[in-house]
Amino acid sequence: MKSAFLAAAALLAFANPAVAQTNPPSADPGQPRTPLEQDRGYDKPDPRTDAINAPNEAARAAANAEVAARPPSRAEMNPAAQAQYDADLTAYMEALRTQRRIVAADERLYDRRQRAYADAMYVWRLQAADCRAGHRTACNAPSPNPADFFE
Repeated sequence: MKSAFLAAAALLAFANPAVAQTNPPSADPGQPRTPLEQDRGYDKPDPRTDAINAPNEAARAAANAEVAARPPSRAEMNPAAQAQYDADLTAYMEALRTQRRIVAADERLYDRRQRAYADAMYVWRLQAADCRAGHRTACNAPSPNPADFFE
C-alpha cells in the first residue's frame, strides 16, 4: 500500500511539469493573431503599411542617400584607384613597421636603464652592508651612479 502511494505521488510530481509545458490548442503557430499596435507590415504592401511607414519616409530616404554617396567598394574600383589604394595600404603598413621598430628600441632602452638602476642599487646595498660591518672605505665611497652601469 505504501509503495502504491509513493508511485502515485511520483507520477503526479513528474506529470505536472510535463502538462504545464504543452501548448494549449489555441496557441497554434499557424493561426492568425491579433496585429501588434505598431505592426510595421513589411510583408504586406497595402495602404495601412504605407500609412505606418510614412512618418519614417524622410529618414529612410536620407539613409539611402547616405549609402549611395559612399565611395565605391574595392570590387568596384577602377585600376588607377586600385593602384592608389594598394600604394596607400603599403605606406600604412610601412609606417606601422617603423613605429614598431621605434617602440621596440624604446623598450630595449627602458629595459637597459631599469637594469642599470637595479645593478646600482645592488652595489649600493653591498656597500651599505660593508659600511655597517665596519669597513670605513665603503662608508666613505660615493653612492653608485646608475649611469655607470648603463651598457
